[in-house]
Amino acid sequence: MGSSWFGAYEKFGNFSIEAESPKLIAWAKRCMEKESVSKSLPDQEKIVAYAAEFRKNNL
Repeated sequence: MGSSWFGAYEKFGNFSIEAESPKLIAWAKRCMEKESVSKSLPDQEKIVAYAAEFRKNNL
């Protein structure tokens, strides 16, 4: 997965971003190879957990 929010979009949106937008995912993966980018983004698993908690409390 390329971006920290993509996992949450896929889990709760029930679709594959990579299947829908392979060029976007390829670009995001290239960006994540840069240390400055990968260190500046939050952990993807934490974002998915946050989104799950938000849905539980607000929907």
